Amino acid sequence: MLPNLSAISDNFIRSQPMHILLALNGPTGPHEQPAGQTLTASGQAKHTDPESKMAANMERMRLNPVKYPEAEDDRMEVLHPVRVAGGVSGVSQKVWSFARATHGLELTEPIACYDMETVGMGGHVTG
Repeated sequence: MLPNLSAISDNFIRSQPMHILLALNGPTGPHEQPAGQTLTASGQAKHTDPESKMAANMERMRLNPVKYPEAEDDRMEVLHPVRVAGGVSGVSQKVWSFARATHGLELTEPIACYDMETVGMGGHVTG
């Protein structure tokens, strides 16, 4: 079905989204990469232009959702793993609407002071 990819490993082909495979199979074949892509030493597609990078990142996020267990979080000693998860990616209006639907108008009371030790300013607090 994709004759120009016959020299590439099955594992690599299975790990790539269809748009990457179609681009690799294009008229230039796998040895002459399409604009914006190169293959790394491990055979993975490396995107060099911003649009290709963003598309590949979005595809990777869609294919690899992260599940977090329910857990308590006291915002000091007991922290839920989602506190250090990657940020939200998407349309800001959708993210804002989700936050409003989830939390309403009243969120948890904000913290008034932050210890600055983690940024090299030990002993100082914000107010």
